[in-house]
Amino acid sequence: MEKPKELVWIESMRSGDFANFPELHERYARRLFSICYQFTRNRQDAEDQLQEILLKVIAKIDSFRGESSFDTWLTRLSINHLSNFLSRGKARTEALDESQLAAKPSDPVADIEQAQILRLSIVELPQGYRNVFILHEQLGYSHLEIAEILGISASTSRSQLSRARAILRGIIAKEFREAAP
Repeated sequence: MEKPKELVWIESMRSGDFANFPELHERYARRLFSICYQFTRNRQDAEDQLQEILLKVIAKIDSFRGESSFDTWLTRLSINHLSNFLSRGKARTEALDESQLAAKPSDPVADIEQAQILRLSIVELPQGYRNVFILHEQLGYSHLEIAEILGISASTSRSQLSRARAILRGIIAKEFREAAP
């Protein structure tokens, strides 16, 4: 029986042979970039953090024990890295410019402002709630997948998502009350 490609890549990297790293990069970079962007909400930060995560994969490949899938391990490593990045407060904010407004002519400015308030509000969530919210609502992971990625139970994932939504409703309501004339 042939070993999965990921296991071959892992074994070769553990022995110091990184010839297969470009294949690993090609297979996972797009999905990892999506995760990075959902957390940072800034293209440059997402690109920078993707590179840092890929370097971490090389540095931490020995910590992959095979108890979960490589995909799960990689996602967990990425989320931990991104959570640390956000907690250090180094993320850039990206303002919407005229080209983005022009790209969505059917969306009124108010909808775009609301979307921007939501993006900024997500960053204010406590780390655990933010991780679950992004994984479920923006990346489409199920509660069982989130549980495996984050090392929590599926019921904890559901509970944290519910609390995240409640906190976001409060933050957004406050923003609109303060913005009202």
